Amino acid sequence: MLALEEYPVTDLNTFISWMHECMTDEEIRQFQNHLDFDGAYDFGFVRIRINVFDSLAGPAMVLRLIPSKIQTLEQLNAPEVFKDICHYHKGLILVTGPTGSGKSTTMAAMIDYMNRNIAHHII
Repeated sequence: MLALEEYPVTDLNTFISWMHECMTDEEIRQFQNHLDFDGAYDFGFVRIRINVFDSLAGPAMVLRLIPSKIQTLEQLNAPEVFKDICHYHKGLILVTGPTGSGKSTTMAAMIDYMNRNIAHHII
């Protein structure tokens, strides 16, 4: 594993070219005006979540891969209680956890389950 100081420094033109790969001109302007941007981009074969922000070392970008195919609750090995919750007629479901723990994946699987099995309105 490389130490942080072993990575090459990225010049501003290269960074801006990376932003143009996955952000619109308007999104880039939004970042330049607010020094923060959260969004997503679909490359066709994969989606990414984008966070661009200002740091002490200059602009920085974090990209997270989002699988194109939604996994089912069965594929996630989710407990049966997740399916039970999907059948409730009223209430609020909070899905919490640290970054990368599967919150969005779990919610997508639950919504997919409801779309396939239950005639509910989902907001």
